[in-house]
Amino acid sequence: LHARANVSIVQATLGAEIEIDGIFEDEKVQVRIPEGCQNEQVVRVKGFGMPKFRSESRGDMYVHVNVVVPKKVTKKQRELLEKLAEAVADERTPLQKLRDAFN
Repeated sequence: LHARANVSIVQATLGAEIEIDGIFEDEKVQVRIPEGCQNEQVVRVKGFGMPKFRSESRGDMYVHVNVVVPKKVTKKQRELLEKLAEAVADERTPLQKLRDAFN
């Protein structure tokens, strides 16, 4: 069974526990979004899919992660994102810096 879940950039980057609707009425499923999750990555949740034929057990649910990028940010959010961009740029190796200089 396949489902979709929207997560923020922060949740995708740091990892998170989210809750989505299950396949049965009033069923909630806890999904662990792994750290560094990418857009359209698929996360498997064991035991929350379709019931197996002639069995009490259930298959797995596959959750397609959709990383949502905000269309607008506050001034404070922009400042924090700019600081993050600077920190990421500073993590380049000397070889990466040399490559960037020639590009």
